[in-house]
Amino acid sequence: MMRVRVFDTASRLARAAARDVARALRANPRLVLGLPTGRTPIPLYDEIVRLHGAGRASFRRATTFNLDEFLGLDGRDPRSYRAFMQRHLFDHVDLTARRIHFLNGTVRDVAAECERYERAIRRAGGIDLQLLGLGTNGHIGFNEPARA
Repeated sequence: MMRVRVFDTASRLARAAARDVARALRANPRLVLGLPTGRTPIPLYDEIVRLHGAGRASFRRATTFNLDEFLGLDGRDPRSYRAFMQRHLFDHVDLTARRIHFLNGTVRDVAAECERYERAIRRAGGIDLQLLGLGTNGHIGFNEPARA
């Protein structure tokens, strides 16, 4: 059952959500996380990095799948969401590169890439915890309101 919590500041939300992620990692060190990008989750990632530095969160055995990527951008491009995640989270925690999964933004066959990604998620056992950020207009990922 979903529990809705309301916070009066973004920093309080980030602290509570980071504690939830840390708790989930302790309960299941092999946790499979779905992760968002954009401005919304940056305070959350900052707080997760802080908890990791304090020894309260380990990603050593966790696996991640990112929600989105820009089509046409190589993961090494500083504008890519892969680079974003490296800067804001992955460079600061003990997650191994082989457990980090992204859509490939440079493929020609987008449908085949989506199928490959879905298979990888299934092989990992599905996503245990999906983090999402809602944009100011209510969008999730690149799914804009009244367009998805």
